[in-house]
Amino acid sequence: MTFVHGSDELLANMVAVRLHLDDSTPDNGPLRIVPNSHRDGTLSPHDIDVLRESSEYAQLTVKKGGVVVMRPLLLHASSKSSIEENRRVLHFLFGPSELPPGLEWRRTV
Repeated sequence: MTFVHGSDELLANMVAVRLHLDDSTPDNGPLRIVPNSHRDGTLSPHDIDVLRESSEYAQLTVKKGGVVVMRPLLLHASSKSSIEENRRVLHFLFGPSELPPGLEWRRTV
């Protein structure tokens, strides 16, 4: 199966929805984000390192049943859990129904 990395224009029109099946706490590996970093487009590994070192990140703790909506270009990472507790998340990605010529979604609803 062939995969491609979408253009910034395509990714800017997508939304990720994360539905939390368990509480996300400071101890069980919550999502960390760099606010507004999606506005910078796709970043090189070097630019990611610079941004991570120079920016304040936000730690997202979410109650069971809670939802986080974010842009895929947002710089994000899950923390490592320091306890034996689940942090299950269903991650849905929504994008435009039409892709550039020659490309198609593998699955759509």
